[in-house]
Formats: sequence, C-alpha cells, structure tokens
Amino acid sequence: MLHLSAAGLLACSCGSGSGSANGMTPAPSFPVVPSPQPPAIDVQGPWAGTDSDSVGSGTLILNLFQDGGVVTGSGTLTEDEQRGILLAGTLSGSTLYFNVTYGVNCVRTVSGTLAASNTTMNGTFSGNNQCGGTIGNGQISLSTQRPDQAANAITAAVTIQTNNLHETDALSGSILWGEGHFVPDFKFSISGCPGVTVSATVTQNINAASLTSTQMNGQIMLSNNSCLGPFVTDDFVLNKQ
Repeated sequence: MLHLSAAGLLACSCGSGSGSANGMTPAPSFPVVPSPQPPAIDVQGPWAGTDSDSVGSGTLILNLFQDGGVVTGSGTLTEDEQRGILLAGTLSGSTLYFNVTYGVNCVRTVSGTLAASNTTMNGTFSGNNQCGGTIGNGQISLSTQRPDQAANAITAAVTIQTNNLHETDALSGSILWGEGHFVPDFKFSISGCPGVTVSATVTQNINAASLTSTQMNGQIMLSNNSCLGPFVTDDFVLNKQ
C-alpha cells in the first residue's frame, strides 16, 4: 500500500495496465465542491468494503489521510484483477467528494460522493475508461478498519510487583489511532494504592497488516508513588474484546 501525504498525491505503480506513459497510475485532480463546509468527522485510516458498477464488482481497500477537509488516499480495487487506486477528495460536513483513478493500462477515472460517518461510508460514482466506454451505476460501501472506531474496548488483568506491593488489578481503556500505528491508552486504579495513575508504552507496533490481532504485548509504566516505592515497570498483555 502506498502512503500519501495530505499535501499532495503521488503516482502509484501498483496494479496492471497501459495507457499511462510512465507505467504508473496518474494522480487524480481534487473535486470541485459546491458551498464547502468544515469537516464534521474524521475519516483518516484504513477502510475496506465493496464496489459495483456497470463494468463489474469487487472488493476495495483504501488507506485515507486527512488534513482538515483535504483527503488523499491509496489502495487496491480487485474486480477481474487487482488494480492500484489513488483518491483525491474534499470532506465537506459529512460528505466526501472524491475523484479516483485506478489501473495503468486503460486508466479508469471516476467521481462521486460518499455519505460518511466515523465507521461507514456509502455512496455513488460514475466515470470513464481511457480506452473507451463509460462507467455508470457505481456503488461503494466501506467500513472503517480502525480499532479505535471499530472495536475500541480492551480488557486485561495485570500483575503489579513492586517493593511494597504485589497484586493483580483489572485493566481497561481504548486504542487510539496515531500516524499509522495503534497505541493503547488506558488508566486504572490499584486497590492497594488509591490514586495511583498507570500509563502504558507499547513495545509491539500494531499496523494495518495486523488489524485482526486480538492480543497486544507491551510494558506498563507506573507513576512514582510512596505506596509503590521506586519507579517500576511491568509487562502486560491486552486482549481485545
């Protein structure tokens, strides 16, 4: 998957095709949005779903980056074969206006809109094929693959062992999205030390290729407290609900 910055699009060499002189999927232009509004939601992150149109149907995987109302992205569209896809969009309120190019041989160019929420996007599109013919009746349905949106609950028990304390406490929190990695952020109280704050540092990065992971390993870092003695760390395991 090719990562793009919000500042601009890069050409994609993934997928098959001819028609592009340099053998890469050309970057789409940004859409013209009537009466643009400030973005109302956050669509950044990985998305997966289906598409169908007058030519065929298949699966769509996108990784989106958002800077204010500017949305860029890349991914793959698999119909009769897998093709690289590039997206340039504008998020106005909760509507994502987009232009997309995909393939290299016979580059396809489509435009459309998606009604977006934090967890789903659904909409329509139409366009044309560089080698001739139109693409109509396009339908897209996507679901977020971000853990903090799709399944943010985590639960675990951690054994804390310090100079003055040895006990097991319940652990709960949420998984935050941060620059392509998933970082658990949580706090819990220690029954033997009221008011102690516990923070976590992840030693294993969970990225888009590991979205189905049900377990994360890391290290607990406890704040200094006279009840606990010196500053301590301890290993933990988080199991996603």
